[in-house]
Amino acid sequence: MKNLKKIIIVVIMVSLVVGYYFHLTNRETSTEKETENTEVSKLISRKLEGDYYPEFPREVVNLYSRIVKAYYYTDLTDKEIEGLGAQARQLFDAELLEKNPEEEFYKNLKADIEAYKAVERKIYDFSVEKVADVELFTFEGNEYARVSAAYVVREMGSAVTIYQDYTLRKDEDGKWKILYWEVAKPSNEEYE
Repeated sequence: MKNLKKIIIVVIMVSLVVGYYFHLTNRETSTEKETENTEVSKLISRKLEGDYYPEFPREVVNLYSRIVKAYYYTDLTDKEIEGLGAQARQLFDAELLEKNPEEEFYKNLKADIEAYKAVERKIYDFSVEKVADVELFTFEGNEYARVSAAYVVREMGSAVTIYQDYTLRKDEDGKWKILYWEVAKPSNEEYE
């Protein structure tokens, strides 16, 4: 009888420890999910009209990179993808928008997000080069800026850094808009 009581007490103790462990694990996951949802909500609801639009090229790339990270890090609903996509499109130059009609843009974006999910690939972090390293230039009467960003991408346990160079053009309203981007080779420049 004494041994039976000891066994019952041990089983109860083990059950409590395992239950507490699962509680902590699920709590951390839900806290992480709430943080992700908060970032997505902030990005979707952010005003980009008038004085709310980012003033400098680096700020535009930083905001766009936050959107890109949300695409490929967080589980999103179609409505959230479309909300983030609408915000991203506000950062695009008219020429880039013309080359990416809205319906086609969303179709391609959703397919790309699904492709990332299929191989368990996520963008975990990013950094945009320092303000001092942003290249400004004029060509055929238009003002341009080149801004580099680095993205940490993880896939099935391994991480790689992908570098992209963004070219922005100032529009007739004086707003810096993303004209195009391309994969770049790593440089020795520091990112913030």
